[in-house]
Amino acid sequence: PIVIKPKDLSKYYDGYPLLCSDAVVSPNSQYSIVSGDLILISTTGSQTECGRSENEISWFDIYNGLGNSVKDNYEVELEVGYLSVSRRPITVTTPSKSFTFDGSEKYYIEGWKAENLPSQFAVELLSYTVETNASVYQNSVDVKFTLNGADVSENFKIVPNYGSLIINHLILEVETEDLLGVVYDGNIHKNSSYQILNLAEIEGSVVYPIEISLISSKEVIKAGTHNNGVALKVSRISDGFD
Repeated sequence: PIVIKPKDLSKYYDGYPLLCSDAVVSPNSQYSIVSGDLILISTTGSQTECGRSENEISWFDIYNGLGNSVKDNYEVELEVGYLSVSRRPITVTTPSKSFTFDGSEKYYIEGWKAENLPSQFAVELLSYTVETNASVYQNSVDVKFTLNGADVSENFKIVPNYGSLIINHLILEVETEDLLGVVYDGNIHKNSSYQILNLAEIEGSVVYPIEISLISSKEVIKAGTHNNGVALKVSRISDGFD
């Protein structure tokens, strides 16, 4: 016998049914058809959403070059074909943007896009990256794909091409006073006096009132020259400061 089947077909999701009524002789067939003969079939299969399904032959006939049916001259077995729809990859691109910390929420989505999206689909931005504290963040987004108003997002695979959301530290310019005229005596000595050189600029830059207070200062016992560093606390907002 010859074994005939629908041709196996696959595609990326496009919202339209995948159909196939093209016949082939199965690789499992012991024989092929006579040269010049033609197989015609009708099939029952259809696959629209992502997945794989069988495609069965509901009718077939075999014709010779004169257009006459020669099906009765063959011993025929039927085999199913397969229809496969894969998730469509869509590259989602977002921009990069740099800010300086001021205590407010930062985001930037101008110019984001879903690339190579077929025209029958629409894309909706559901959420995007919003951050406050100084750091470097991936500028990711969450989107929804629709077809005629219906959510078809499960049929898409996002290929991220995300930019960066950068929030730079707001710099405190701190100056400490010297500790002079001390003779080694085995005791701890320190000078905790300091001033913020750009205090007015800092207070004018952040969106909330702030209070800067001393946590600790350099303590020295040994003779020598030492950097007189201090540790400060910004009591209202601290994560964005150096």
